[in-house]
Amino acid sequence: MTSRIRKIILPESRLSDNFPWTAQTAGKKYLLGLLHFSIGSFAPPLLVMLGIFGLISIPAMRDCFLNIGSTVMLLGSVTAITAALAAGLHALYLKRRNSVEIGSKLRKNALRYLLCGGLASVALTWFLAAIDPFFPKLINWIAVNISQENGKPNVTFVMWLSLISFVGGFGMQLRFIARELRKDGLSLRDAMALTLKPLRGSYWGSTFVNLLLPVAVAYGLTQLVGEGIVAIMGSAHQPTVELAKQATGGNFFLFALMAVVGAPIFEELVFRGFLYQVIRCSLKQELKPLTLKELPKSGFNRLWVAFCNQLSRVSYRLQKALGGKRSEVSAIVLSSLIFALMHMQFQPTTMVLLFLLGCVQAEIFRRSGSLYTGMLLHAVNNGIDVLKLALGHA
Repeated sequence: MTSRIRKIILPESRLSDNFPWTAQTAGKKYLLGLLHFSIGSFAPPLLVMLGIFGLISIPAMRDCFLNIGSTVMLLGSVTAITAALAAGLHALYLKRRNSVEIGSKLRKNALRYLLCGGLASVALTWFLAAIDPFFPKLINWIAVNISQENGKPNVTFVMWLSLISFVGGFGMQLRFIARELRKDGLSLRDAMALTLKPLRGSYWGSTFVNLLLPVAVAYGLTQLVGEGIVAIMGSAHQPTVELAKQATGGNFFLFALMAVVGAPIFEELVFRGFLYQVIRCSLKQELKPLTLKELPKSGFNRLWVAFCNQLSRVSYRLQKALGGKRSEVSAIVLSSLIFALMHMQFQPTTMVLLFLLGCVQAEIFRRSGSLYTGMLLHAVNNGIDVLKLALGHA
């Protein structure tokens, strides 16, 4: 009887166990590359946003931009710093992978970064020289038109910048993951279960039902438990919802597009397709005996080796406590916790609701063996919230 109940509550996973990376191998292959590409994708929109906000609120900064020479020097410095940072990160990445050609590759990449930055600076100088008579008017027009009457940034501007940053950031991460998977002889589609094969029935209608039914049940349970959490802990405060309430017309359409299409695709690929499977693979592997390095006699190396040994002890104890028969549940909990934290909405009720949503989406992914179920559930959840906002019920 107990085994039957257990099979209903926690049935066997339909996910294959051939995902190639544990946390250790994913760290070597992915984390430095993630940092490298995140800087390339998130830094430009962030710098634009900071620059525009500065034009709105800091008169001295606006005066600085009115001088073309100051503008060129500022942008040239940013270009040089970005090129040096990108080259340094690339060097760390190659060193982590024990590349024998690190010197030549670093020189080539540093020259390429600096050349591209130099050409961009020259092109910008020519452009600024061409619009010299109109440059002060242009800066003043930008500062006036991206702000609202209350001095806050224009919602349209924030929406577009958020959309570009969101798509660019997640897109670059997925591009890197796909490239590293190809080196291991796998495709992104196979590794992240982007398939309907586990749900396929004898005809297309049964496949459709097998996809929709678990999503409907999961959404109903999520809403039911969520209402209980709100009743106990109080209402949730979500900054994105507050921003959406200010959006109208095309702005609201951009928000809806990002929430209903962009977020379900990219977040499920990263948090369930990649992160959940990395944690699951790490916890399911056979526990190896704990091996510690011998401490050097003195110096910084002694502190570093002692730190690494302590890290190994913690990792060993965590795998022993969370692995084995508990690995499936542990992977769901840990990946959902990271999912909630990465949204950076630290109001208690919001955090609990995000954690709950992450758990349900990870479980439906595990049970179905297809990432499309999690994407559909995510899209339905966000879509109904967007519809409530549009109708004024949120």
